[in-house]
Amino acid sequence: MPLLRGNLGWGWEGLVGGREVADWPSRHSEGGYTRRMNSPDPRHRRRATIFSGRVQGVGFRVRARSVAQQAEHAHAITGWVRNEPDGTVRLEAQGTPDAVARYLADVRAEMGSLIVGEADVPAAELEGETGFEIRY
Repeated sequence: MPLLRGNLGWGWEGLVGGREVADWPSRHSEGGYTRRMNSPDPRHRRRATIFSGRVQGVGFRVRARSVAQQAEHAHAITGWVRNEPDGTVRLEAQGTPDAVARYLADVRAEMGSLIVGEADVPAAELEGETGFEIRY
């Protein structure tokens, strides 16, 4: 899968040698939520992915939420999805590494060729998050 490289307009600089190189602004700290480095369940991990391509105005957020709520993912994945001002979509998913990987694979399959790039960006786990929502 191709990686989205270059500045996205809000500080992320790309991946170098498989390592994240970021200048992550405080506006991405999701005010109102308590971010912790340790999840209540040590098996859980949070993954934030920025999708690029034709991802806005095509039902991406609704489909991402629908996939999260399907029987095989229900209660295994929490998180949110939102459109970004630069035309990308940010999706954060939390669960066991296997559940998150399966969920993201299903989102990719659902959206098909509309996704032309994606990049993982830093995200700390959220304590007490329930469900999967669309953010505006």
